[in-house]
Amino acid sequence: RYRAALARRPNLGQAASGLYEVLQQQGRFAEAEDIQRRLGVGGGDVANTRSNALRAEAQRVSDPGQQAQLLAEAVRVDPGNPWARLDLARLLASVGRNGEARQIVEGPALQTGTPDALFAAALFAESDNRPNDAAALISRVPDRVRTPDMQRLLQRTRVLAEADGALALYQAGRRAEGRQQLLALAARRDPTGANVTAALR
Repeated sequence: RYRAALARRPNLGQAASGLYEVLQQQGRFAEAEDIQRRLGVGGGDVANTRSNALRAEAQRVSDPGQQAQLLAEAVRVDPGNPWARLDLARLLASVGRNGEARQIVEGPALQTGTPDALFAAALFAESDNRPNDAAALISRVPDRVRTPDMQRLLQRTRVLAEADGALALYQAGRRAEGRQQLLALAARRDPTGANVTAALR
């Protein structure tokens, strides 16, 4: 009915908005984008919506090759979507393509410096067992815009980095020093218990 209304009155805003929403819900993003461009409706970001829809579709399929294709397309249609990049990077890392994965998610984050891009890159570094890199990435987000989740990630990765440093001392033959640092880390006040977990892992 929206198309019929537009055929009678091409500039009818309510009909245009209704058609835009229907096309979005049906996944017909190219048509929705055309409506948005011609009639100026739909305040949302079409590319971002399409990218997230592709991410959701990738989660529903079980074949890694198909997942990779969908996520690569999600990145292509919206290169600025850090969560699509994170999904793709994690998938690539799971099949041993760690270098490519890092380039996909961390390179753009360092270039743009946006909080979400840095957060996504830090989450990937943490999952890649690189707490030092994760802490360095998330610490680039200014304090004033750092969310509670970002702050927790920073605290968590700093503790893990400390534990890794102490373990490296221990393995390098400086056992007393390494043990002392681990014990000090475990004894540090921490309501979450993360310090003890990191020291004992």
